[in-house]
Amino acid sequence: MLREWLSFLDEYGPRFFDSTELAQVKKGYLQHYFGKIVRGAGALKGRDFIDFHLEGLREAGCAPTSIDLAYATLREMAGAVRYPGKVFRYLRGSGVNRPH
Repeated sequence: MLREWLSFLDEYGPRFFDSTELAQVKKGYLQHYFGKIVRGAGALKGRDFIDFHLEGLREAGCAPTSIDLAYATLREMAGAVRYPGKVFRYLRGSGVNRPH
């Protein structure tokens, strides 16, 4: 669904937002999306996961730059420091092999 939301925003967003608001909503959504990709990489979801999402973003004309991904990584790291329990819960549910 992450990829499809970009299509929904492009198709229906202009009905509900003016161009400035739509740009802000899309920017916020892309930041969220880039964070999901970074979390997936950190949880070792694999190259297929990353490639799937990056390809969808490229098709939508929204491929992240290395700076976008660096900022997403910093945001995720800051969140991990503030909420370490979320990190452990996320990793536990990701199927990452952990020592017992």
